[in-house]
Amino acid sequence: MVAMKTEPIAETMCFHTDGFVPLDINKDQPLTKILETIDSLPFGGTDCAQPMLWALENKKKFDVFIVYTDSETWYGDIHPFEAMKKYRKEMDIPDAKLIVMGMAANEFTIADPSDPNMLDVVGFDSGVPEVIRGFVLGEI
Repeated sequence: MVAMKTEPIAETMCFHTDGFVPLDINKDQPLTKILETIDSLPFGGTDCAQPMLWALENKKKFDVFIVYTDSETWYGDIHPFEAMKKYRKEMDIPDAKLIVMGMAANEFTIADPSDPNMLDVVGFDSGVPEVIRGFVLGEI
């Protein structure tokens, strides 16, 4: 909701049993309606490369991808950080950023630790939106 309310362009998608599909929520809905919508969905396997692959296939230009996951980070034919590199190159957006938000604390890594435009975050508290903002703006 924070991204939808603060960003002029934000698309929400989900890992559904039907694949990577739009999430039917918007910034004008109350939190209760958004939670109701999300709770009713049959979520599918998490392939964290799908946001970049979907955007590439649909020629969508994004400067930041934020993937929220329950820390299931299975990937298919391409690792998410490789999909991000491919997206940057093919869409000519060399500074596009990837943030992966693991909502459960277990061992995972999606981001390439040597890439300053990729960030893994585990857990979520009131300080995380500020970390995201600082990362996106290049302050951290």
